[in-house]
Amino acid sequence: MVKEKISVCGYCMLHRYETFAKVVSNIRTHLNLKDLKIYAYSFRDSFSPKIKKQLESQINNFELKYIPKVIPSHISKKDLFYNKKYIDYVRKSFPKSRVNFLHMCHYMSDPSLIQDVLKYDLKIQFDDDSWFHKYPNISLDNIFNEKNKEIFTGNTFSYDYQKAKQTTVHLFETVKIFCKKYNITPKNELLRTAIEKNNEKLFYELKYASGNFNIYKTNFFTNKSWYKYILHMKEAGGMFKHRWGDHEVIGIYGYLFYKDPIEDLNLVEKGIYEHKPSFLIKDGGLIYSGFSFKNKLKKIFGNIRIFLKKLLRK
Repeated sequence: MVKEKISVCGYCMLHRYETFAKVVSNIRTHLNLKDLKIYAYSFRDSFSPKIKKQLESQINNFELKYIPKVIPSHISKKDLFYNKKYIDYVRKSFPKSRVNFLHMCHYMSDPSLIQDVLKYDLKIQFDDDSWFHKYPNISLDNIFNEKNKEIFTGNTFSYDYQKAKQTTVHLFETVKIFCKKYNITPKNELLRTAIEKNNEKLFYELKYASGNFNIYKTNFFTNKSWYKYILHMKEAGGMFKHRWGDHEVIGIYGYLFYKDPIEDLNLVEKGIYEHKPSFLIKDGGLIYSGFSFKNKLKKIFGNIRIFLKKLLRK
């Protein structure tokens, strides 16, 4: 049955607010959705009330909401990812100040938590640094009525095995436990083979949706199999303990219950779409979540200190 009118919204985590109005305008224009409802989520300590008010005055049909920063009671603080200093990536690039990133992973990995978007047929997940250079040939009607795909993305990627082992520790084991616990045979051939052969390297050949421009069918996240799966993943605590992200958490669910759930729209390859174009990065400030205004000041004063030291040496 073809639905006469498809309801759709956009949503994202918001960190880089300086250029966000431009990003929203760009997306609405290139998708021909001038009144697209936009929901943005962030942390209360990331934006002042003044900035929130400024954004809401710049963007119509827009809501900025704060999400809670609560670490589940079964996860000890000593087990949080930023404390795993024996991992090279953590030691070099993941200080305690990035704890908001872990909260983001936890929240965005379970779209059923985001009640605002569940009332729509389709939801477009984008980043605050997503950008279209050309008009994509996308039909939301066709996407909604496509029976064999559940996730439509700007591009897909696979993890480098060695790098993945630093940010997805215990992920493969957790998926195997889930399958054994509920007697589930993955629908996707590659995932099924990886589990049957206990081959972690093969597991990391799975392709994931980019996360910076995805279109989801909302009912993908409102059935019993999703709730059973995401509860298992949350009990394992991997989003907080190991930095599991929404790419892999959502993607693996798709591969468990669908043969080939992801449609690569090849927008990046065709030059239609770009994530983090240089002009947005330059204008938009810090990239990583978890850096509040205080951290920005530290960076500014740090640069001033370096400049003064160089000046005194002359």
